[in-house]
Amino acid sequence: MTLLTELIRGLQRRARAKVCWNFIARWKLNPEPPLIGLLDWNIKQGARIKLGRFNLWEKFAFRRVADDHEHRDQIAAVAHRRGSELVGRPLRGEGGL
Repeated sequence: MTLLTELIRGLQRRARAKVCWNFIARWKLNPEPPLIGLLDWNIKQGARIKLGRFNLWEKFAFRRVADDHEHRDQIAAVAHRRGSELVGRPLRGEGGL
């Protein structure tokens, strides 16, 4: 385990986080759940550890993190393009992915 991983896991153990479990339960029960992507400003390793704590990492159809572009202000644009590619049509840009 790298020093970074150890540090992140230590912080996660001490962090207080809340998950909207009602939303997650409804999301899972929907016969045709909406496609939901994740945009996280953490590096991939940190985001995976953070979301893995709640078994959420794999629940997202696609994920974009800080590693996806050297300029953090471009990560949302990368996520938008990736989401459009995933669904095979342009996504609207005015309300999230």
